[in-house]
Amino acid sequence: MDPAIQLRHWQMLRDALNATGRPMHYSICPHGHVPATGPSAPWYKNGTGLGYSPPFSWSGAERTQLANTILVEYTNLFDFWYAEHWQDFRTCGPTPHCPGCKLTPACHKSGPGGLLTNVDAMVALTKPAYSGPGSWADGDMLHVCNYGKGGADAGGRNDGGMTLEEYRASYSVYAVLASPIIISADLRSIEREHPACLAMLKNRELLAVHQDALAKPGALLRQRTNSSASGSSGNATRSTDIVEQVFSRELAPPAAGCAARAVVMFNRAEAPTNMTVTWAELGLPASGAPYSVRDVWANNEYGADRGAFAAGYTAVVPTHGVAMVTVMPASCTVTGTPEVTVTV
Repeated sequence: MDPAIQLRHWQMLRDALNATGRPMHYSICPHGHVPATGPSAPWYKNGTGLGYSPPFSWSGAERTQLANTILVEYTNLFDFWYAEHWQDFRTCGPTPHCPGCKLTPACHKSGPGGLLTNVDAMVALTKPAYSGPGSWADGDMLHVCNYGKGGADAGGRNDGGMTLEEYRASYSVYAVLASPIIISADLRSIEREHPACLAMLKNRELLAVHQDALAKPGALLRQRTNSSASGSSGNATRSTDIVEQVFSRELAPPAAGCAARAVVMFNRAEAPTNMTVTWAELGLPASGAPYSVRDVWANNEYGADRGAFAAGYTAVVPTHGVAMVTVMPASCTVTGTPEVTVTV
């Protein structure tokens, strides 16, 4: 459909909802043509392929005025890290979910799927500056703490799903990009079956980043590709070519003159790696007093006594995992746990 016509159809539905006089959350799933290069290439289909995303021709004002949340993804998110053919994780088999299923040529006609494809869609198919209060870019429901359950459409094959480290990575990237967080796990059994994952979901420091009062979404700061990638900038790469990404989000200053940032260092490779972010990259003054770094997942603060972070921060990031920290001048460090209400 022509993007202008599609926009008008969504606007008509918005206006009809507003006319009821009732407060409603309006979330839409438009379709826009994907770029020919980059991770979206498998969905390009000679220019006819669509992603679940706003067409690029929609302006920021149009998007802001259109809906509370707008879906942004290549294909529906499933409870697995990555698969070249997502259909293999649904009806192709045999699998524990479908022991009678048989592999057929049709099983390999679907495009890639999994967490990595959604992260890449959030980077490639939306503009962070267009996301904000009243209209957020939505990476779709988070498949965290399912551990392979949830049925075929959720990627559930009773094969264990993603790992806790991969769930933590999912959660961190969504928080720094300010995507709505919709949990798909069964809350009736999660405390009994997966207490560590429930504790992950209730991390107050991550939720404080996600709900930050400045309400500015994060963005990809930079990424690194492997040696087989056709372009070091990532413009001509597939999801599997990207091995590291660094995301940053500006946070509300805790006090006047106290610039603060949230940072997620995402290791997509198959081995642990050292990753570094510099204050200059984050737009912070690189001289003067040292910065305090707080590890969101360890709930530990690393100040001047931990190496006087004057220029940047380095962490050992696990395979398929993240390091997530908040950064601010050491003189501005706020003690205590952020006040965020968590009810499960």
